Amino acid sequence: MSEDKRYSVVLFNISPLSSTWIKEVYKKMQKSVYSEEEGVGFKNVYLLNNYLTGTVLSKVPSFIHEFDSKNRILRKKEIFFFIENDFAIDSKNQTLEFFCPNKEITRVKTALRSFLHEKSIISANIFPHKILKELDERFDFLKVCSLTISHYRHSEKVIGRFTSRVAEYEEGVKLIAEYGDYISKVKFIFHLNDQQVEIDLSKSGRISIKCSESIFDDTFQILKEAIKKNNN
Repeated sequence: MSEDKRYSVVLFNISPLSSTWIKEVYKKMQKSVYSEEEGVGFKNVYLLNNYLTGTVLSKVPSFIHEFDSKNRILRKKEIFFFIENDFAIDSKNQTLEFFCPNKEITRVKTALRSFLHEKSIISANIFPHKILKELDERFDFLKVCSLTISHYRHSEKVIGRFTSRVAEYEEGVKLIAEYGDYISKVKFIFHLNDQQVEIDLSKSGRISIKCSESIFDDTFQILKEAIKKNNN
């Protein structure tokens, strides 16, 4: 059994998409390789079953200080380095996916702008409590590990954000039933193909999946289908 890895992704909803459109984008991206003039380009662009994946390669300036031994002073010197950020477009589930640090999302969006300028892109509409219910009915041994409630009522006069570990399944079920739409983040585990999957799911579209590489694709697909089914 392979060692578990943690995958982080931020989801956005994108529409309208079609198989014809995504094939055209695929062809254009394959031709949009890195150029020094633009300082940006695409590599590792693939299309399979209307699921497009690729990497944005960007040349980024930075500065270092070098010691000028002749004049015995520090001089500021501009250097350049390259950043690779992965992304995907899922025509079936109408999602735009960023497999990169949050600070890099704007850079990737800028590189994609000419391909997506006619599309509506909004943050994914995720309801963690509905996803939990959907997966709990589908998989055995689902366990809620922690919950974040954005509007937790401690008393009539004390209401605020509340994060709690969930030691007992029944307590988690009780909180989910009571606070529903106010649950902004959840961490849970379940088993797929006799392997454990750990998921952190945020209402804002941020997702972290810890599992073996062999089941990541299936896990992510299951999660996206549940999100699409329960997006309102």
